[in-house]
Order: sequence, then structure tokens, then C-alpha cells
Amino acid sequence: MKNINKGILFAGTTLLTLTRCAYGFEDTLYKMFEQTDIPRNIKFETEWKKIDVKTIIEQSLDCSDNVRKIFEEITKDEVGRLALRAFYQGQKTFGKKLRIIEDRPFITPDGEEVTNVFIEDDFAIYVDLAKLQKKDVTTIGWCNGRIFPKKETIINIIFHEFVHATHYVTDGERDNTMETLDKIYGNNSEKYLWTYCFPNPETQKFVHEEEFYTIHGTFWSNGQFQYNPINCGLFEANRQHKAGIPVENIVQRIFHKEYNAKYEKLSIQYIDKVTTDFKKIFVDENI
Repeated sequence: MKNINKGILFAGTTLLTLTRCAYGFEDTLYKMFEQTDIPRNIKFETEWKKIDVKTIIEQSLDCSDNVRKIFEEITKDEVGRLALRAFYQGQKTFGKKLRIIEDRPFITPDGEEVTNVFIEDDFAIYVDLAKLQKKDVTTIGWCNGRIFPKKETIINIIFHEFVHATHYVTDGERDNTMETLDKIYGNNSEKYLWTYCFPNPETQKFVHEEEFYTIHGTFWSNGQFQYNPINCGLFEANRQHKAGIPVENIVQRIFHKEYNAKYEKLSIQYIDKVTTDFKKIFVDENI
């Protein structure tokens, strides 16, 4: 596990080094985003970090007032602002506004209703707000070595899909590789808890690490683990940290599954390796 620890620590150590060089947390995020070897499909404008995020909401999103208010809440967070500004660079090149469709679920070719999903072909996020407000979405939480149910908020759900959209227009979704998860888990089948579904001959194409990348931000490139600060885990952790939750009590989401009690019985030796150094971002008292 030495290589895994060293690789994941790369992200945390780099961020801490930057914050201790008199940079604030937001500057740290931008420097991390620019200095990390994140694949880019597009060229960012010189002054991209200064673009007004509320203007981005108006110019780049096709959504209702209800959803606009959620994105205005996202702009209050440093990770949220970074995501919006990065998204804007890709969205302008792409040439279409991102639609947020909230009045109906997405219907799969098999007739299944999906209440929250980003669909590339439509360049749209489907989010059935009415249904989400009536029925809880409970994912798998992790804190202090314990697995438990984690109730998702609507802002977390929308931001998760928005990160997918940001990947799509800026650096490309990691939907054709399992390299990062293979480096961490090897042949251990628990890595598939992070993917869209378990592999079988019919659904093999859905087995990828885009969900892991979206939730955690870690990816393998040029022989080492690297970190994209535009990810759901950092967004949620930052909001918890600013709300006064001690670093050791920050709850992180693990896996891409809804909660089931059977997951509490799993002996998962890799999770702490993936998540522990993630929290070191908030150790510096100046953040």
C-alpha cells in the first residue's frame, strides 16, 4: 500500500504547502486545479478565475428560478465557484446552455425512471425535485472508520450531476477507463462499488471510474495519483467545515450505491486509504 499512500498524499500535501505559503483556500483550489495534470479539452481564458459566477448562472444554465436559487447557494462555496468557472470555459466552447429539467425524470431505454442524472446526448441534468422532496436519497457514508446511511441533500445531488457536466465539457468524462480503481484495488471486486453498475456481459460498458472521479477527485496520470479539486466530496466537506463540524467528524460519501445495511458488514481495507488524507486540506488554521 506504500504507493497508494504516497500517491493520495500528493494531493493533500500539495494543498497544505500552498495554503501555508500565504494563499487562502480559494487561491489554493485554483492553483491545485491549474498545477495538477488534469486533461484539458479546451483552452481556458487568461482571466477565467475572475468571471462573475452569478453571470455564469444566467448565461450558461437553462433552468427555473427554483434551480437558480440552488446554484446561487452553490456560488457561496469556494469549490462551487471553481466548478462554475471551469464549466463556463467548456460550455462556451460547446455552444449550448446546460438544461436543468426538473419537471420529469429521465426514462431509460428499459423504461426505468431516473430522478437525477446527467445525460450527455441531451446536455441536460434531469432532476425530479418533486419526487426528491418526497423520497429520501440515502447513499453510503463514511466517518472515523464507520459505514452508515447518509441522507443526501438536493444541493449535493444537483452538484454531483453538475460535476459530471463540467467533466464532459472541460476534461472529458472518465467513462472509458478503470485505471485509477485498478491501481487502488487491484483485483478486489469492491472497486465496482464505485462504478455505475457491477460488470456483466450486458453492462460492461458502464463499468468506469467517472463516478469515483466525481465523488472523490483522485485520478491516475503519468505514473502517480493526482487530484482534481472539482469533486463532490470536497464540496460537501468544505460546507461541513464552514458549518463548524470538526475535521474528524466530516462525513464523506463512499461508493456509487444507495445505502443497504449489507455494506456495513463489509471489511473494506481500502476506504481509509482513499479518504484520510482528503481531510488534511482543512487542517491549516488559516483556511
